[in-house]
Amino acid sequence: PGRACYNCMKAEERRAVGSSASPSVLAVVVDCSPVEWAARPADELPHLLEQLMMLCSAYWSLASSNRLLVVGAHPAAARLLWPERRELAAEVAPPHRLRAALARGVRGLVALDPLSDAAAPALAAALSLALCRLERVRREEPLAQPRVLLLSASAECPSASLRLTNAAFAAKKLEVAIDTVLLAPTADSISLQQLALSACGI
Repeated sequence: PGRACYNCMKAEERRAVGSSASPSVLAVVVDCSPVEWAARPADELPHLLEQLMMLCSAYWSLASSNRLLVVGAHPAAARLLWPERRELAAEVAPPHRLRAALARGVRGLVALDPLSDAAAPALAAALSLALCRLERVRREEPLAQPRVLLLSASAECPSASLRLTNAAFAAKKLEVAIDTVLLAPTADSISLQQLALSACGI
């Protein structure tokens, strides 16, 4: 535990150095589980999209150099929702473009066949996709400060814990912090807590 805390502190120090001059790159991973969202009130998904839009707009308003990418996690696949073009992560874009892309991407994934009622979203695959793109951004811009925000709407899934742990180790090795937010009606998620702790996030 002491070693882990030390590594997290050193990673925070490296992120702080040059932060005023270095672009920040945020990858948002969104849980698009059809089973989970179908079981909720119809207005919850639009509300999530609106809050996500506000978050992205606020993030861009902090600095014009900030870059953003959004990945959707479905039981059958992980899909890049933003940017729409071939760029690795997008700089400031018109709000209507981002809103349309997120709504189209999230609703498209939610509408896909969930494979089975018990299938968990491919959060680990989505994290891997996000980490790969963040690493490619950092190769082009070595001073870029990457971070991941994971929005999970699904209940605890023991079968996915090992894959999430592997993703956390990969993020830690790349010095990418992962913050987690649980949107599920359950009290807590040990897997998400361990993911954030292992990847020096919150």
